[in-house]
Amino acid sequence: MESYESILLKDNYLNIAYKRYLAYKETEQYNGGNKIEILSNLNEYLREKEINPDTVVYIVKRLQKANTPSEIFVHEDKTADLVEFAENKPEEVALLLKELYQFGGSIGETIDQFIRKGKDFKSSISFDASLFGYLLAAKEYALYPLYNEGVFSFIKNTYGLASKSGTVGNNYLMYLNVCTFVLKHFQKTESDLTMLDVQDFFLSHSQSNKIIVETSVEYLHTVAVKLASYMKNPADMLRDIVDLDTENLLSLREQYRNEEKVKLIRYRILDNIISSKRMTIEELEKIKDEVKVKYETNILQSWNNFTILFQLYYADKKQKVREEQRKIHQAICEIEELKELSLWKDKVLNGFNGNQYFGSTRCWLAVYEEKYDTHRIAPQIFVAVNEQGVQYGLDFGDQHDKKEKKKYVLESNIDAFSYEDFYYQIINVLDAFKESGGEQQARAFGAQSTIGGAQAEQTIKPYSQEDFFSEVFMEEKQYSTMVNLLRYKKNMILQGPPGVGKTYVSKRLAYSLMREKDDTRVEMVQFHQNYSYEDFVMGYRPKENGFTLKYGIFYEFCKKAIENEEKDYYFIIDEINRGNLSKIFGELLMLIEQDKRDDFVSMSYNGEKFTVPSNVYIIGTMNTADRSLAQLEVALRRRFAFVSLTPNFNAKWREFLEGSGVSTHMLDRIQYAVDKWNTVIVNDYQLGQGYAIGHSFFTKKPDYLTEEIWFENIIQFEITPLLEEYFYDRPEVVKELIEGM
Repeated sequence: MESYESILLKDNYLNIAYKRYLAYKETEQYNGGNKIEILSNLNEYLREKEINPDTVVYIVKRLQKANTPSEIFVHEDKTADLVEFAENKPEEVALLLKELYQFGGSIGETIDQFIRKGKDFKSSISFDASLFGYLLAAKEYALYPLYNEGVFSFIKNTYGLASKSGTVGNNYLMYLNVCTFVLKHFQKTESDLTMLDVQDFFLSHSQSNKIIVETSVEYLHTVAVKLASYMKNPADMLRDIVDLDTENLLSLREQYRNEEKVKLIRYRILDNIISSKRMTIEELEKIKDEVKVKYETNILQSWNNFTILFQLYYADKKQKVREEQRKIHQAICEIEELKELSLWKDKVLNGFNGNQYFGSTRCWLAVYEEKYDTHRIAPQIFVAVNEQGVQYGLDFGDQHDKKEKKKYVLESNIDAFSYEDFYYQIINVLDAFKESGGEQQARAFGAQSTIGGAQAEQTIKPYSQEDFFSEVFMEEKQYSTMVNLLRYKKNMILQGPPGVGKTYVSKRLAYSLMREKDDTRVEMVQFHQNYSYEDFVMGYRPKENGFTLKYGIFYEFCKKAIENEEKDYYFIIDEINRGNLSKIFGELLMLIEQDKRDDFVSMSYNGEKFTVPSNVYIIGTMNTADRSLAQLEVALRRRFAFVSLTPNFNAKWREFLEGSGVSTHMLDRIQYAVDKWNTVIVNDYQLGQGYAIGHSFFTKKPDYLTEEIWFENIIQFEITPLLEEYFYDRPEVVKELIEGM
């Protein structure tokens, strides 16, 4: 595992941030306060004061008094609790404070012991890390940092320091170790620095949008410059991949295990690096030759060495890049003049992935209002960084009428980039940003999303296989069959008669495979006879002065999946056989095949190279009782695995309804009725098993209805019309089936 020392020095980020902090200290915005004066006096006081049961109350009261409203080191409740503890247990507190100030053993264990003793005295006492940071800095501020929970969280998020929530002592100890390392690092060039300078640096960085934005932009620029150099010389990129932390390499290799095509090449590269600790371009070329001969098509047509290697290099940068973009996005949203607007949080943040998996030297973000479902139709505050510098200002989505009227500033000298210029440019374009609102609020896609799509941020809940079986009346064997078929084939159709829960099962199957209810990775559409390629993939739509190219829901979904290749995405097509599938899928009909995933074709409308990525799974549903539908064409049938769902009036169904208050008598009545109906339907010469009545007609009884009224309503308004459709030419059969129910 990488040490946090190596993580802190990665990519020169720490030095960039410190440089921007020093510049910030020269501005009028900086206010260092009088911490050093207060702590210097406390250091001198404690050096001269012996800690014993007779003095400890005076000492802690002096510490309480120094924690003034003008310079709050810790919440006043904490020092008040400490004084109360000392007044009632002077011998114990004197001993605890002396042990803390001996600086021997483990600071973390000493702090946790102090807390336990305080709790033993009074259970409501809640000492935190900020109190102990203050106590330690009051004794020796040059060596011990003041603690702030927000600052500590900022450090962990910014530098990617893995840390589970630990004890108060462990948290302070980790914070102390980080600050100590950073102090020694800075003292190499500035020997007179103290721990208070490091603490002030981290505090200022976490709170000043000037430091945050300037540091983030400069960091992103360094990544862009590095990627630009790799494009010219992929051998350098390969050498840097070899130098990655072994744990990262092992994790990456597992990600590409059992993959095909370019991903198989990546797996072979990683395997070679891990085993031999080396890799050359010549060896890469050999691996490419060995893999590509396994396939009939030219799998490397759209790939070069940079694009093959990019994801390996970028894997441990992706989260960091996103975090820095998020900070810029947040800083823009916090501009006072923008606070009156309802802006999407953390949308859209596009890293260096570029189109498809290829990688790019450009990353960008867009801040736009929540009334727009997608940035493509929205006016936006836009920030882009590449090797040339940083662009920022007003932009319009590529499907907005004013897309040619963007207003940018380009700063090519990153050292000269300043938050002040950035702020004034945003203010300068703000009126145009607001005036452009309200013009294109319709969803950009031709079909409406019923699960995913843009929506307000929501908590993602875990979802296990156990959750699936608690909601779906299915045996484990059939579930395993579905999972294995979908993973292998990539495309699956759930077929069955009305009421077997095909759509319901589709969604919950996706959730169970994701192990969470993440609706941002699930999309649903319903096909119909007029559904088209233009709705699904892309097409020209009329606008005021001509036509504009609009992207469809499946195209956008694949793009989203490409940006997040380590996660699986599920596209559900309800009533899949109601659409003209060759027409709707177009050239993508080939790309959805399992062995064609991650291959590229040129799109007919714009010539862009496009792929259906291997992390997209398609689940279709098909009603076998739909008389109006033609059979699925053979070309599509071979691209999908077919699973038949049948009515499940089983023990799990009965248990579920009993739990919702349905009586045993009513369950027996339902079972009798369904058995009677389905026996006739299944054995009918015109119908058969594909027309049987499913269990979902009888799975949810509203609380406001008695079970009698609920049952009668289902028969009158759902079952009878269905039977009348089945036996449209034999009404006497319907009458016989319904009578006596």
